[in-house]
Amino acid sequence: MSLAETFRTDLVAMLISALYVMGVIALAEVLRKRGMAREVTRKVVHLGIGMWIVPTYMLFQNRIWAALPAAGFVLLNAAAWNFGFFRSMEGERRNVGVILFPLSTALAIWFFWLPPWSVVGVAAILVLCWGDAAGALVGRRFGRTQYTVFDHQRSLEGSMAMFSASLLAIVAAFMVFGAPVDGGVLVAALITAAIATV
Repeated sequence: MSLAETFRTDLVAMLISALYVMGVIALAEVLRKRGMAREVTRKVVHLGIGMWIVPTYMLFQNRIWAALPAAGFVLLNAAAWNFGFFRSMEGERRNVGVILFPLSTALAIWFFWLPPWSVVGVAAILVLCWGDAAGALVGRRFGRTQYTVFDHQRSLEGSMAMFSASLLAIVAAFMVFGAPVDGGVLVAALITAAIATV
């Protein structure tokens, strides 16, 4: 593929990515205005945008262009967080997660762009979006057994959900990219899911 063709392909991919992300945010805003809790709409955004990591690796040719939308949303989200735009992206307590998540995505794309490391970048972001969302939503709804880690109160039910979702995310990433899921991968996935949960 020529340089001009690569540029056109990545430009179209970036436009599609921006439209998709704005669509997810718009959907979450509609849901919030219709009475859905902010914590839930924040997870809708978290999951919806996080899942886009898979098409990112399939649509883009160059890692600079691939990381650019996520890097752009670091700035956009920082402004939104500071001035209170896009309330659906915030939970009941304001936190910098809306800034750290796209930053993590941009870094994952930048450092794990080329095969065979692509699957690592995808798995990392899927763990962030699946694990965090599952842990928060299950813990909030069904959390009964409370415990504390580093001064943060958590629930056993939420932690189990986060561990399971993180493990599933890692295995799914390997399967989507056609990487073998052998014993070594499963052990690494178990350890990674446990670390992510803690």
